Amino acid sequence: MSVYQKNLSFRPGDRSDILNDILMLKPDVITFQEVHKRHLPLINALKKHYPHHIVCPFAAVGAVAVLSRMPLASDAYRCEIGLGIAALHVQSPEGPLWVVSIHQHWPWPFQQDDQAEQIIPLLADLDGLKLIAGDFNMVPWSHNLDEYADATNTQLAGPFKASFLFKGTYAMRIDHVLAPKGGKTFLRPCYGSDHNGIFARVDL
Repeated sequence: MSVYQKNLSFRPGDRSDILNDILMLKPDVITFQEVHKRHLPLINALKKHYPHHIVCPFAAVGAVAVLSRMPLASDAYRCEIGLGIAALHVQSPEGPLWVVSIHQHWPWPFQQDDQAEQIIPLLADLDGLKLIAGDFNMVPWSHNLDEYADATNTQLAGPFKASFLFKGTYAMRIDHVLAPKGGKTFLRPCYGSDHNGIFARVDL
């Protein structure tokens, strides 16, 4: 199955190219971060094609969201307001699947460690297959990502090409997709954000 992962960026700017990109690629599920009120037209435009969705408030930069064209597996979902996690329970080709959008804070001296200590046990408690995607603000070889993978029985999808240009100079991969058997990722243009989109084909 396929997933489109994107930090939309709370900063002003046109996001219509993101809509066109998604409609062209036709991913099964979408995970967004920094869903600001100015992005509601994008969300509303996608609802026709992705009728199942959750938008969960996180921080001043915006909410986290999951959208799915696949039917729901149950009425279960998780929205931990202010924690940077939204999860939707969908019916995948391999059975019920939790699709999770994550937005972590930056690491020390910010609150990433405390945040991860709250999110990871929640993910571990979700029964069944899991697909995790988001802006982790952390590189793929970190202990932080290892903990997410171990707790959810997932693997990082690669290759790990840079998805964010820190302060306009330092390129790094901080946007990730994790699936039960990994998968392959393809970078998409920024389209008005400061993050590349990631289109991934994952193996459940």
